[in-house]
Amino acid sequence: MKYGIIMIFILLNTIHGEWFKKSYFTTGDILYHVSFINNDTGWVAGDNGAILKTTDGGIMWERYSWDGTARLGSIFFISADTGWIAGDIGTILKTTDCGLSWQEQESGTTQKIQGIHFVTPDIGWIAGNGGMINKTSNGGETWINQSSGTSNELREIFFTGINTGYAVGLHLILKTNDGGDNWEINIEDNQNTYQSLYFRDNLNGFVAGSDGINGIIWKTTNAGANWSSSVYVGLSTIWISQVLFINNSYGFWVGEDYFDGPIMGHTNDGGHIWYCNLMDIGIGQYIASIDFPNSSQGWAVGGGGKIFRTSNGGYNWEINDNGTGGNFRSISFANDSTGWVIGGDNQLVQLLKTTNAGKEWGKMEMDIEADIFSLTAINESRLYISGADGAIYFSPEGGDLWLEQTSGTQFDLKKIYFISEQTGWAVGGDEENGVILHTTNLGMTWSGQDFESATNLNGISFVNDSSGWISANNGALLKTTNAGGAWTNQNIGSISDLYDVDFISESTGWVITLKNLFKTTDGGNNWTMQLEVQDNKSFSAIDFISEYEGWIVGNQGEIRHTTDGGENWELEESGINSILTDICFSASGSGWIVGSQGIILSNDPASVITIVNETEIVNNFTLYQNYPNPFNPATKIKYSIPFGEKVELKIFDLLGREIKTLVNEYKSAGHYEAEFNGEHLSSGIYLYRLTTGRYSETKKMLFLK
Repeated sequence: MKYGIIMIFILLNTIHGEWFKKSYFTTGDILYHVSFINNDTGWVAGDNGAILKTTDGGIMWERYSWDGTARLGSIFFISADTGWIAGDIGTILKTTDCGLSWQEQESGTTQKIQGIHFVTPDIGWIAGNGGMINKTSNGGETWINQSSGTSNELREIFFTGINTGYAVGLHLILKTNDGGDNWEINIEDNQNTYQSLYFRDNLNGFVAGSDGINGIIWKTTNAGANWSSSVYVGLSTIWISQVLFINNSYGFWVGEDYFDGPIMGHTNDGGHIWYCNLMDIGIGQYIASIDFPNSSQGWAVGGGGKIFRTSNGGYNWEINDNGTGGNFRSISFANDSTGWVIGGDNQLVQLLKTTNAGKEWGKMEMDIEADIFSLTAINESRLYISGADGAIYFSPEGGDLWLEQTSGTQFDLKKIYFISEQTGWAVGGDEENGVILHTTNLGMTWSGQDFESATNLNGISFVNDSSGWISANNGALLKTTNAGGAWTNQNIGSISDLYDVDFISESTGWVITLKNLFKTTDGGNNWTMQLEVQDNKSFSAIDFISEYEGWIVGNQGEIRHTTDGGENWELEESGINSILTDICFSASGSGWIVGSQGIILSNDPASVITIVNETEIVNNFTLYQNYPNPFNPATKIKYSIPFGEKVELKIFDLLGREIKTLVNEYKSAGHYEAEFNGEHLSSGIYLYRLTTGRYSETKKMLFLK
């Protein structure tokens, strides 16, 4: 039994039976398009038929299924309920119930569909490879081919009304004035690839792409009669993949540079001048699509199945998940409110913490290079984790600080467990060996305990200071009645690996193998198999809160619940298909499950979780007062900029004469500091001024010799 939860099973009876997804992260499929219909509701489409939806502004993403695995690359919603998603081999899906169900439509083509646009619930167009343009007048029930006059690949299609529309693609821009019955070449060349198309009204439109060397963005103010190149300030880019506007003034584009990674541009003057900055999400990240429901809130999707979010107009971006998208392996609560989740690997260990019963999870910095398997919380301050190669770490500050402890072994430590603040065990091994470590002094020293032959020790459960059990490979179950002074091997009647063990008293306990559940009522002397699963089903963790009530979690998102000591088990709906790796209950009765793909489940429907990124985001321009002030001879001047721009920081005297230029270069979004030395100046008041393309501020400082 997990530490400190024996008294709470009565409280749990009112909330059992249903589990709620608290975070969902994608499986690594490349995501090609993101589209939001309002601030809260958005869609993402990608490889392998991936359709993701959020209804809470990106806090949680759910995956929706349909009977297909085609690459999906274009989304269009004409209303909150009615929308289409299109992709490879002529695939078109339609929903009329906000995505609860999707029906596949006959598109009339097997070409890859790259663009889709509707002007009414009935009238719409698709465009794609081979110069394909098809039109529907009945909401997609039937699609009729329209001759585009080209066999070039078409990347996007956009209509400003029932009659006037545009399509762009390889080397050309097409235009129609009669609903697509006739298409004319608006621009044709042998160099440019036009990737994206957007009109903010009937006259003003933009196309974006690449000339093979640099990213291009062209603008028309007369419905395509003429096109001119827009000006962008800041970084260069080799490719612009999408352009869009949220109103007549404010727009965005996203592009890419081979060396610097994704770059984003924004305009606040209708697209005459675009300001550019790095998205700062890492070199090698590929961004295929962005969307902004308003001037501040935006999303970006691309390679690796990652969804990025900005809350300050694209000046800063963060992954819209827990930052791992990988496996959560262990969860532990110290009390009703405070708990931790850990996961990742030796490249990136991720620790999340909640102090409000799971309503928010904050990401905590961990400078640890180890593959972590297990976490246990003693109280709000004291945490222990164990992992590969004998790793044991201790935090005396609730996860803010981690100190490595000497385990004395190089074996993987699969489980760490404390029965009190002073006393704990860590167990592990490999296919040929096993190890049991014991501490009675907060982990300051760990010593090995002798036991009968067993390998790969996986789980541990104590019911008091003396009596405990350890599960291991090949059916080995070790028992002690003297705090590990001696361990004896018990026979459960199976040679399968034992993955977890849970005892509720000195007599009653359970162990699980990959496929089976066994129970004892006499301290482990005799065991009875209670449950067996078939096919691809498997178990991974078990937790009982009384001699009657308990849960087992495993693969395919399966959660099993019993209220009669394991005689009968019912499946509880998880809504996901991930591997579930650990389960625990807080003292208030809230149950928590973690698993692969960044899954966190709770049986408390009231706990709507926000993953909080503790990395500071710069939201505004700020010029700070110099320090020290007065100064002699040197002082420091700090400033912050919310996006990349050319920055000037200069010193002047009271007559406006320039004394010194401290900064005169392009700066990415962030916090900066410059130092000024006035040793050659006379005592007096001086001015320092920060100037960017859209901001200027001047402050005074006093130099005293």
